[in-house]
Amino acid sequence: AVVGRDPALRTERQRLATRQFGPVGPRAGGKSKAMIHPQQHVSYYQPVGANPYVQIPEQERQQTCCSRCTACIERPACQACCGISLIAFSLFAVVFTYRCRYLYVPEPPATLPVIPEVGRQTLNWWNIPVQRSEDLMQECSRQLSGDLGNGGLQFGLISGRKAPRFAYDCTWVPGVSDKVPELFQGVFWMRGNAMSEELAVLHYGQWFPEQRTLISPVSPFTWAWAGIDGTRPKDPPGGGLMYGETIARYAMRELAISHTSLSFTFRECPGGMKLPFPFGQIGARCDKGSGNYPEMTFAITEGHTLGNLTVATQNAKYSIERLPQGNGNAWHRGLYGPVPGFEGCNCISVGSYDLVRILDGGGRPVEPYYSEYMNYIGEANLAFWYGYTDPRALELFKEERFEEAGKVMWDSYCRQQPDACD
Repeated sequence: AVVGRDPALRTERQRLATRQFGPVGPRAGGKSKAMIHPQQHVSYYQPVGANPYVQIPEQERQQTCCSRCTACIERPACQACCGISLIAFSLFAVVFTYRCRYLYVPEPPATLPVIPEVGRQTLNWWNIPVQRSEDLMQECSRQLSGDLGNGGLQFGLISGRKAPRFAYDCTWVPGVSDKVPELFQGVFWMRGNAMSEELAVLHYGQWFPEQRTLISPVSPFTWAWAGIDGTRPKDPPGGGLMYGETIARYAMRELAISHTSLSFTFRECPGGMKLPFPFGQIGARCDKGSGNYPEMTFAITEGHTLGNLTVATQNAKYSIERLPQGNGNAWHRGLYGPVPGFEGCNCISVGSYDLVRILDGGGRPVEPYYSEYMNYIGEANLAFWYGYTDPRALELFKEERFEEAGKVMWDSYCRQQPDACD
């Protein structure tokens, strides 16, 4: 009553109410939050923590106290809760460190059992039992446009819409391709690969049935890259970060110049937990326990520089895991990197993508993936590796004189681009 009669106190009341609740009175545009029962006017002068309209209910404080750092100091129950959590985290850290660092023993390459049958330690595209004819190689080279010499290698462009059929025709070799398991014949699209790599052919390789291992070298016309000439697919993965001309050319050159052979060793699917990005566990995409002979649902994938089967060049774990949908035409190509300093635990899954077949072993479109690829690629061009700037390099590679072959490639590169070699 006193506040209502005294103009000065009424003005002070409105000022404080405005500070806490917003404008009051007829200019507030409707009923004010400060217009409450007169008996509660004294709450305007109370501290915020004591105001019943902003105070956190006791029950809610008890439910959330363990998420509030200050509450653990104030409440004995929360001190116990936080203490138990700290002990549990410390035990996990000790076990994780011991398991992933001190018990870690590097696994030997999965391709070692293949070496006796191969008869040598290396297997690359020039070692495939049946080679592509010179006429086929020249005909395919003529279909490419542009002179994209890079690192002593020759690259050319073709429309991304024509690229799948082109890759199939230039790599299918009777007596080789038809011996590869049917699931891996044809042309695959690396859907979601942020490295600007788009198409891959695996059927120009060698299948070892007893070891259940496919070795497929990266060779002319088996791999295709986008972004080389500035054209891009629609909505490229990773925001198109790796589709710039400079970085795309670098990625293209480094894979081709390494003469990497890819190996796929099929095993039983180990199963695993599906973890949120950026984490992942190998075998989580295929059915646990599946993949026993003759079924194929899971394979360890390794890269071998210069086709050296005694060394797996990556420190991460790679796999292909058959997805439940797709009738065997869709695989998850998993990449599981180690936590820095803890090489025994590969649980960082950044760089994985889906490997989907868009042409089958007969060169026929596989739906819906073929149409999805065509819509994605749009008017972008793709680049293929098709040969060497100096033909002597290939002859030296065939003789496994790798150091000399590398020097020939470097010299030819410097003749083309002398400024890059100064």
